[in-house]
Amino acid sequence: MPLAEGTAVNLNLIEEVVVRLQRGANPERFGEDLKAFLKNPSLWRGSDESVSARASTDEPKSVAPEMHGSHPYRVAPLATNWLDSRLTREMKLYADIEEASGVELTWPRDLFMATLEKFGREAVEIWEREFGLRVGTIPDYAVYQNAPFPQNKPCTWFYKKVLAGKIGDASDGVFVPDTEAFRLRSAVVLFDPRRRPMFKDGHQLWPEDKKFLGGLIARLRNEKKLCSFKSIPSLSRFGVSPDDWEWAVKPVLGSIKEFAGVVWRLERVIEWSFLCQTHPELPRATDGETDTWIQFEDCYKDARHRLCGGRNEYESYKQVYECHDNAANIRNGAWSLRPLGVLAAGG
Repeated sequence: MPLAEGTAVNLNLIEEVVVRLQRGANPERFGEDLKAFLKNPSLWRGSDESVSARASTDEPKSVAPEMHGSHPYRVAPLATNWLDSRLTREMKLYADIEEASGVELTWPRDLFMATLEKFGREAVEIWEREFGLRVGTIPDYAVYQNAPFPQNKPCTWFYKKVLAGKIGDASDGVFVPDTEAFRLRSAVVLFDPRRRPMFKDGHQLWPEDKKFLGGLIARLRNEKKLCSFKSIPSLSRFGVSPDDWEWAVKPVLGSIKEFAGVVWRLERVIEWSFLCQTHPELPRATDGETDTWIQFEDCYKDARHRLCGGRNEYESYKQVYECHDNAANIRNGAWSLRPLGVLAAGG
């Protein structure tokens, strides 16, 4: 006699519990997966009974996303709407990291979903479609010099200066040493997936940037709120000093209605490294192969100097240098900016 539908589901559940306990599954992740199973039993082990039961309902069919690598029992959510599709993408990112490096990162999954729901589908799709940005997460993880992940880390100079209290934050105008500047801090962010351009005597431009930062900078230059240069196009992110960013560009970027609620700053060294190395599908994955410089949020020694780095002739991701003797008001045709929008921190 065939099993009743509820009995078949219960047997599937028992089988999964046994398998996961034998594999030493992460209790927190297992709890999340269990909730997903109870909502849709077909997510685990392809139950024919539950699939046919689901097909008999009036709800639209959807296909479970592919399981990843060495984690055949990891549940990914059904990509039935805009929230699920983005969660699936983020889960795959961390599953790929774990499979490649053996490091299981703690990332703000619940905060990510809550933040997406807070800003809403329309805002997120405008950020992606109109401005060419990407919503993502940063995990809580200390990138020590001997850490197994990521493969490329900042140079020894960076770690020495961090431990010496020479690198820190000056977001309030006062330099505060950060002796853990090598730590990634949990956040949901709006980041720029573009690749920095190669140097062309100051004429280089970031790709497809007019609707995001290029057009804003051009307007500020036309209004005489930023300096203009014959060798630098008005749409260029180059030739903009840290002071220009803080006092002219950032306030205007923050006033754009589509970015209401977004807190803007520059990427920290360790965030730049993480976001470039963990998104192989994005143009910025090869950011370290370019020969222009990127300015960072991290300050060096005082509030008037910023870190910059990333030129390919200096081993790409491994090299980060302070701004030498240049104060925060110095403009350079080889230095540019990459803003980072913080949507939520912690979690």
